[in-house]
Amino acid sequence: QAASKVTISGCDQTAPTASATPGGAAPSGPAAKWVLANAKAATGAGAVGTAGSAVTATRYQLEGEEKTISPHVNHQVEITGTVQPAGAGAAAGAAAAGPMLKVESLKMIAAKCS
Repeated sequence: QAASKVTISGCDQTAPTASATPGGAAPSGPAAKWVLANAKAATGAGAVGTAGSAVTATRYQLEGEEKTISPHVNHQVEITGTVQPAGAGAAAGAAAAGPMLKVESLKMIAAKCS
């Protein structure tokens, strides 16, 4: 069950802390610190892949290294990585926040989100 790689563009944002799940974090670890808002398949990237509907959400929780993601908060970015569907071993609160995107590489497109 290898996840297919996707390239998604969107706005790198700090995740709202108010949405912390009651009763502790998801079993997979703490809640995501960042989210990719207004997400869409990057133009020219074969983002659909074998999953067929890999890029359907408009918001993703981001998982990756702070030094990669943090400098680009509030920037328009293009992220390449793998998607874990919402609810795959996650608590209800995490599932509501959207699927998890494991960041492999991040490229800034613009200094401001569009």
